Amino acid sequence: MNREILNRTLSDEDIGRIKNAAQGMGYTDLDVIDKGGAAFVFSATQSDGRKVALKLLQPPYDEKWLRRFRQEAEVLSRLSHPHLVQVFPPGLQEVANYTMFSMEYVDGISFKRYLTDQGPLEEKWHYGFFVE
Repeated sequence: MNREILNRTLSDEDIGRIKNAAQGMGYTDLDVIDKGGAAFVFSATQSDGRKVALKLLQPPYDEKWLRRFRQEAEVLSRLSHPHLVQVFPPGLQEVANYTMFSMEYVDGISFKRYLTDQGPLEEKWHYGFFVE
């Protein structure tokens, strides 16, 4: 795993460039939500008023990271399940030197945060996540 990617943070300048570029694509009200292993997630509002989450792959990244990110967006866009977020067209886009995709916004805390706050899940919960 690329530690440079995992330790990357966004500067105010980065955020400004991302917000400006996203506004040109019809997204407003951008706000950083979280940082995952290789991506940042922003909340935003589309021009039609729908609240979305924008997932941006953190540069610098190599072809392997880009392929994984593209695969994630493609797989999620083909799946439909109440426990999975929906990925919206047009799929991968470039915004201020970041590769991103738009997906359903779900209000609440991340699963990572839930585990940090609550501790490990009891075994009975593991089964429930995969069966539903």
